[in-house]
Amino acid sequence: MKTNTTKALLVLAGFAVITPFAQAQTPSYTNGDLFLGFRASGGTGATSTYLVNIGQASTYRDAADGSSFSLSIGNIGADLTTTYGATWFDRADLFWGIVGGVTPGLGADGNNTLYASLQQQPFGIETNPWDRRSNSQQSSTNTQITGLKNSFVSGQYSVTGNSSVAAIIPTSDASSWEDFNDGALSFGAWNGGIEGSFVNSTEGTALDLHRMATSSTPSLDGTREGTFTITDAGAVSFAAPIPEPSSALIIASGFGMLGMLRRRRKTINS
Repeated sequence: MKTNTTKALLVLAGFAVITPFAQAQTPSYTNGDLFLGFRASGGTGATSTYLVNIGQASTYRDAADGSSFSLSIGNIGADLTTTYGATWFDRADLFWGIVGGVTPGLGADGNNTLYASLQQQPFGIETNPWDRRSNSQQSSTNTQITGLKNSFVSGQYSVTGNSSVAAIIPTSDASSWEDFNDGALSFGAWNGGIEGSFVNSTEGTALDLHRMATSSTPSLDGTREGTFTITDAGAVSFAAPIPEPSSALIIASGFGMLGMLRRRRKTINS
């Protein structure tokens, strides 16, 4: 007769057979999501890119004027430290940028609407939006962004233990962040690149987010949707722009002041 210990071992063995091993979670993507990407041009982490899904573009597009909020993307600071070193936030050869494409059209964004960042240079000065282009041109750029997305959700890479929306993707992957950004040109579309660097630390870098709806008039500018900043701890925040007063409002305010002055003069003279 089997002992109780033997029986217990057999029961545990049965559970081991029928209970599947926990599988690594594959990153997810939904049409209209934006990517935050990091790469190093040399040194520690030069063979790895870090890609974070920061959610729907509409979250930033529709943010209330003057509002700001922190992104809920996990502890990406821990991943950045592991990948690029303890002083990643002070490296001149480490770059970050944001990109996204919409296909098919989604809500207020028509088919092949694009989103891309541009570093403030100098820091604190708002950037002029990227130009919009024709549908066929923006479709070509969106194809490259789709390549980045396909790599992200391919199943080859799992989310990290610090963030459920981020993955470390080697530069050897044919569609890594590095493949679409070489500093001079991003995704075959944006001359000068969409990235910023940490040459002046996190306190000296900010990325403006621009939206480019498709247009039959390529010379028309896109729109600036707001600004991303990051701390040494890897906390990323977004601030929507504060609209400037319109010319009509300024003129109306001027007439209002004139009216007040005239009334004051009449009162004094009387």
